[in-house]
Amino acid sequence: MDTKRQEPTEARLNKLKNLYKNKYKDRHYDVITCLDDDAFQFLLNNRDELFSSTPVVFCGVDFFEDQMLTAGKNFTGVVEAFDIPGTISLMLKLHPDAKQIVIIDDQTATSKASQEAMNQTLSRFNTIVSFVIWNDMTVEELQRNASALHEGSLILLLNYNNDREGRAVTHEESAWILRSASSVPIYGTRDVYMGFGVLGGAIITGQVQGRLAADMAHRILQGVPADDIPVIKELPSSYIFDMLELRRFNISVQRSASSAPIYGTKDVQMDFDVLGEAITTDQVQGESAADMEQLILQDAPADDIPAINEPPGTNIFDMLELRRFNTSLLILPSGSKFVNQPFQPRADLNNRNLSGLDLSETDLSYSDLLGSDLSGTNLSRSFLIQAVISNSTLIRANLSGAFMPLAALDGSDLSGADLRGATLLGNYLMGSNMTGADLSGSLMDQAMMDNSTLVDAKMDGASLWAAKVSDANLFGASLINAFLERSTFVNSQLKGANLTGASLVGANLINATITDADLSGADISAARCMGANLSRSRLVGSTMGFSNLNGADLSMANLSGSYLSASVFANSNLTRADLSDANLESAFLNRAKLVEAKLVNTSLPRVHLEDSDLSNSNLERADLTNALLGGCNLVGANLNGARLLGADLSLATMKDAYLSGANMVGARMNWADLSGSSLTESQFSRAELFGANLTNCDLSNSDFTRAYLVRSNLSGCTLRGAKLDYADFTNANLRNADLNGVRFINVYLNNADLSGADLTGSYHSGTVLKGTIWHKANLISSKMTLMGFLDLDFSGADLRNAHFAQVFMDNTDFSGADLRGAIFDTVASINADFRGANLEGIEYDDAALRFFANSNLEGAKMSMDLQKDLEKLRSVQMSQTS
Repeated sequence: MDTKRQEPTEARLNKLKNLYKNKYKDRHYDVITCLDDDAFQFLLNNRDELFSSTPVVFCGVDFFEDQMLTAGKNFTGVVEAFDIPGTISLMLKLHPDAKQIVIIDDQTATSKASQEAMNQTLSRFNTIVSFVIWNDMTVEELQRNASALHEGSLILLLNYNNDREGRAVTHEESAWILRSASSVPIYGTRDVYMGFGVLGGAIITGQVQGRLAADMAHRILQGVPADDIPVIKELPSSYIFDMLELRRFNISVQRSASSAPIYGTKDVQMDFDVLGEAITTDQVQGESAADMEQLILQDAPADDIPAINEPPGTNIFDMLELRRFNTSLLILPSGSKFVNQPFQPRADLNNRNLSGLDLSETDLSYSDLLGSDLSGTNLSRSFLIQAVISNSTLIRANLSGAFMPLAALDGSDLSGADLRGATLLGNYLMGSNMTGADLSGSLMDQAMMDNSTLVDAKMDGASLWAAKVSDANLFGASLINAFLERSTFVNSQLKGANLTGASLVGANLINATITDADLSGADISAARCMGANLSRSRLVGSTMGFSNLNGADLSMANLSGSYLSASVFANSNLTRADLSDANLESAFLNRAKLVEAKLVNTSLPRVHLEDSDLSNSNLERADLTNALLGGCNLVGANLNGARLLGADLSLATMKDAYLSGANMVGARMNWADLSGSSLTESQFSRAELFGANLTNCDLSNSDFTRAYLVRSNLSGCTLRGAKLDYADFTNANLRNADLNGVRFINVYLNNADLSGADLTGSYHSGTVLKGTIWHKANLISSKMTLMGFLDLDFSGADLRNAHFAQVFMDNTDFSGADLRGAIFDTVASINADFRGANLEGIEYDDAALRFFANSNLEGAKMSMDLQKDLEKLRSVQMSQTS
């Protein structure tokens, strides 16, 4: 019925009733046995309906009254009558100074049934000692309150199978919960608690109850009616003690009840150095004396009873020594008995030599193995729950499949040990040596492994969730596909470790050394790796999203194809690192060092690279859309085919960079230094290059449509084939630039300096220019149409065969310019200066002629036709004025 773990509510009992009805409707039983109060009450209410008056034998029942069984009920059994008075008397005998006894109980049917008996008992002792009852606590409250008890207090554990929140607790767990929290002695009335922290008590054993109930069932099967077998209401109890607890509280065996069995030992205490011999036990002598006493009580004269001069000896052997010397049991005398056999929970094996023994599948839970020698010992599939194995030697021991949660192995030597598939949950392994150990597939969640040595250890597929492995040495360790989420490796050494496919989500790797390691396919998301050294490591295809690698060293690391989105690499060293095809979207690489790094095809949208060093790096075809590269160093970087849409490269240094075919639409490159860079066939539409240094750059065939280049320096650059429609070059420096054949459609060149620039065959249209300097510029065969010139300087310019159409000029300086063969079509001017200019062979219409007539032509060279036309026009003008 499992009522200790599932509350016997009305709904639950009805469900069980229907289950049993369907399951057993066609089956008949000669007798039914039941255990505990809930089962007893269930059969009282439902037996006739479910099992047609089948006889019932019950045991383990605490609450019983005669009126429950009316005539013909066909019930009998054994009442579990705890000896509470005997246990309290024992407690006061062993602890005469006790002032308080705390009674632990719960709200289950078993506890409610025993409350009346307990109340009657307490009244007998309340003048000697005070009582406190804890019967409605959670596990946490029980532990907290038990830990607060001090000397003068004792604990009596009656029953604790369910806490206040309904959590199920086994008998063993309830005892150990108290034992692990309390520093005062714990007593009990049931044998199930022995061996788990209860010191002792007047114990009712389940074995006795079971034997009595079995005898009743046997009598029923022989034809005796159940109603004719009286219910047993009183049970014999025995004083039973736990030797470990007696030692813990320094209680001598002599002080405990006479003839009391001692749990955790045998009748004879043998030295560990003695293998065995024929020994006469106290038990044998006592039984012989008891037989003599019985004969005397039956009126046999003592003189007629012969004295026993040679009591029978028993061959008794120490199993530790038999195993130590590999002695077969088959050669021992028949009827031999053994001590230390089998190894059992809570064994005291402190500082013992157990090397080479076969202890496979042995239960040594809670045992003390401190300082023991277990070299080469076979502990495979053994149970070592909370065992203390600190400072022990387990070199090449076999612990494969061992179940040892919360065991203490700190300071122990496990080098070369086999721990495959072992359960090491919450283990204490601080300072342990596991060099060359095989921990493949082991469970080490929340293990404490600080300062441990795991050189060349194998932990493939192991689970170390939230394990603490700080300041540890894992040089060359193998952790393939290991589960290391939320684990801590602060300051640990993992040089050359293999972490392929490992999961390190949320792990703490601060200041860890992971050089030359393989983390291919590993998941290091949301990990803390500040100051970690991952130089020369292989992280191909790894996942490091949202990780913090501030100040980490990843120089020469291979991160190709990795997912690094939103991670922090600020101040990190990624010199010569390979980040090809990696995803660094929205990552933070501020002030990072990426000298000669490889970022080919890397995804870097919205990445933060402010003030970082990318000199000589390869960013070919990288996606830097909306990236922030302000103040970064891109000297000699290769950005051919890169996407820099909306990127911010303000104040960036990009000397001698390669950006051929780069897409920088909407990019911000204000005050950036791109001098000497190759920017051919690049896209700069709507880009901001305010104050940018583009001196000696190759910008051939690039698109600067609507680009903003105010105050930029393009001196000596090449812009052949560039598209400049609507670009703004206000106050820009284009001295000696190569603009051969370039079309200037609605381009803003106010106060721009194009001195010495080559604009051969260029085309200019649709804008008004103010203060533009074309001094000594080469404008051969250029065409300027539908434009306005305000304060322009063409002095010394080469304007041979240039074509001016529908142009208005105000205060334009053509002094010293070469205008041979130039065409002036529908041109108007005010205050034009042609001093020293060469106007030979120019073509002009009447409007242009009037323009020349009103200009300063001092020292200008001109054809005879032009001279004649000017003289003719001037004479006409003079006649009109006169």
